[in-house]
Amino acid sequence: MTATADGRIDPRAARTRDRALTAARALLLEEGIDAVTLQRVAAEAAVGRRTMYRHWPDRRSLLHDTLASASAPPEADHADLRGGVLAHLEALDAAVSHGPLAYVVSALHERSVHDPEFDALRSELVAAGCAPLRHLLRRCARDGELPTDLDVDLAAAMLEGPVFHRAILHRSRLTRRQRVHVVDAFLASPPRRAR
Repeated sequence: MTATADGRIDPRAARTRDRALTAARALLLEEGIDAVTLQRVAAEAAVGRRTMYRHWPDRRSLLHDTLASASAPPEADHADLRGGVLAHLEALDAAVSHGPLAYVVSALHERSVHDPEFDALRSELVAAGCAPLRHLLRRCARDGELPTDLDVDLAAAMLEGPVFHRAILHRSRLTRRQRVHVVDAFLASPPRRAR
């Protein structure tokens, strides 16, 4: 992104980038992943092609930013562990059920099976999406609220898995009671790394 002489982000460049990403997200959700090209987004956002290439040198970088912005992970930081995990699952459940996250997850999974470029993109976005919950779990393990040998990968799967299962396979949401049950079952027996 273009910076001013004193190192600040040029507000005009930021507005242009935001306008392009808004157009790219709309194309993604209305027409699918194939519609998100530099040329098409430039036309939809009324942005010059050279400007598009200054922000995104290739389609992969545009897709990365479009998919990342359409599936921004909910924050998981919270004062206490149980409240933080419950808040994270509630936000994730809403994003997967009512937002573009369910489409992004299924589209990336479908494409990544046959396309190494999409598989790499899927890996990057999954890592970014899992980061807030993993950060919370690691912090709580470090602070003694969870076992120091917590298996963070398995813990995240235990907590987020039911949300994705219900949303993607059944097109429904977990109830608050079910989310509480998932969290309390996890807290009663957090998974430890194999020795």
